[in-house]
Amino acid sequence: MPNKYILVSFKGRDSKIIPNSLNDRDIVDVGNEGFDRLYRKLNGQPEYLFI
Repeated sequence: MPNKYILVSFKGRDSKIIPNSLNDRDIVDVGNEGFDRLYRKLNGQPEYLFI
C-alpha cells in the first residue's frame, strides 16, 4: 500500500544511501522544498505548480 508511509529527507536525495527498493518512491526533501510539500502530502491536499 503506497500511502502507508512518507519518506522525508533533510539533506537532499542521495542515491547512494537510498535502498534500491525505495528508489522509485516519492521522497519529500524538506531541506530544499520546505515543509509546505510535506504538510500538503500529510493532509491530502493537492500541490499547485505555477508555471
